[in-house]
Amino acid sequence: MKKALTLIGVALIGSFAVLAIDAFVGVSFGEDVTMFAKITHTVVHMLWGGIFMATVWRLWWK
Repeated sequence: MKKALTLIGVALIGSFAVLAIDAFVGVSFGEDVTMFAKITHTVVHMLWGGIFMATVWRLWWK
């Protein structure tokens, strides 16, 4: 149970880290991009950040 909670925590940290990097870099959208596209962009970045951090955690800190 402790490992599962740690994995979830690491995935959340990774997702918010990628979101912060995305906000810092400042991806700019044109006027023709809808709000749905912006939200989808954010969700995809958070998902990939979580997957990346969970993978790193599983490979390095068994």
